[in-house]
Amino acid sequence: GEIKFGMTRDTVQSIMGKTLDQGKSKLLGAYNYSFTPSFNDAGQLYMLQLQTASESSLQLESSVRAKVDNLKQIITTKYGEPKKSFGYPDDFAFVETQIQWTNIWEFDTKTIKVGVAAETEGSRYKAICWIYDDPLRIKQLNQGADLLKSKIEKAATNF
Repeated sequence: GEIKFGMTRDTVQSIMGKTLDQGKSKLLGAYNYSFTPSFNDAGQLYMLQLQTASESSLQLESSVRAKVDNLKQIITTKYGEPKKSFGYPDDFAFVETQIQWTNIWEFDTKTIKVGVAAETEGSRYKAICWIYDDPLRIKQLNQGADLLKSKIEKAATNF
């Protein structure tokens, strides 16, 4: 699409329009997904998360699975078969707040993951997709770890 990693928040917002501000969902294939961009400390886009509304465990094998399959079909049509496929999880394989990836595509510095996320309310699931730039994401994760380490060291000094 038009959105590229490294873009500023303002540029991404102008492309996405009100979807970014209001959390509205967008129709992709047969289903609606909400989009959540993530920006690093320098204000650069490093990840885009797509997800559906959460549904009860009764819908895991039907509705949630169909939404995961819809994403897989869209991505496979554009990029070819995934590099890794793990099969579809059942609800007994989940713990709260866990994501079970079903498919992963990797090219150059971009990774796309599609799967199912379990929510903290218990027995609620949603289709989820992460699209990210590996170097920018790793840099952001390392900055977060460095900040936490510095806060711990300061707290230890003042303890």
